[in-house]
Amino acid sequence: MKQRDHRRHHPWRMALHRRIALWLDIRRQRRMLEQLLTYDDHLLDDLGYHRQDLLDALALPWHADALARLAHWREARRSGRR
Repeated sequence: MKQRDHRRHHPWRMALHRRIALWLDIRRQRRMLEQLLTYDDHLLDDLGYHRQDLLDALALPWHADALARLAHWREARRSGRR
């Protein structure tokens, strides 16, 4: 009987690793946004954020890129569109 090479990467295993890495990255981003919410409004304003934008970003579905959306809102505010 042939011995299986457990080091070999199966497509499903690689896909699972990618999904786990994506989930961990999303979780890390969400924790960073949650940490920003602990700052007072003056500090958030100095950083270019509004508390409501952070709350809106955290309310987005998990598959949405909350940091990209937050950056978009921040840029829109700077240019007077939001």
